[in-house]
Amino acid sequence: MTDLILRKPTKAEKEARRAERAAQQEIERQKRIAALPDSVHGIPMVEMEYTAAGTKKIKEMRRSFTPQRKAFLKHLAQTQAPVLKALGMSDNMIAGMAKGCAPNGYNVHHKHPLGGGGKNEFSNFILIKNDPYHTDFHKVSDVQIGKMQPGETKTVKIPYPEGSIFIPPADRERVKAALNQNAAAAAVLQKMQKAR
Repeated sequence: MTDLILRKPTKAEKEARRAERAAQQEIERQKRIAALPDSVHGIPMVEMEYTAAGTKKIKEMRRSFTPQRKAFLKHLAQTQAPVLKALGMSDNMIAGMAKGCAPNGYNVHHKHPLGGGGKNEFSNFILIKNDPYHTDFHKVSDVQIGKMQPGETKTVKIPYPEGSIFIPPADRERVKAALNQNAAAAAVLQKMQKAR
């Protein structure tokens, strides 16, 4: 029987393996970038200049995001309740938003990412369902920006949705019909009140 001698890899061998894995991961990342779609869930990919911020700056921006996020959710609950209801949100979910809490399964997304120069402003926020929409938006953007160094600038393609509430393409007609029905009901109610 042959004795097997196990030896620890040298530091140079460990480094060579790490470098080989990193090179393979970069090749895979570049393949994913090359295969980016033209749109994600019906939202076109938009090219934009992205300058990566440092970790300290991103943490600072995230801290200032929390109160803005709460204010944005309150604003949506006050001004967009019919749209939220048409999307299937309950009165309890909307009441939670009125207190500044995101509904379960939803998130406030930065259209232009914070780490690339996006601002903590209502015009840069959109309420979006996490799965699959928010997750998929990040899949296509994170692969492009994940390896950037602070101060590095490059052109990236990200999904850039319009509005302040993301309505999935499959739900747009249903939401529109519900809003029209709501508007028609409101008009009838208003006429009834005038007739009294």
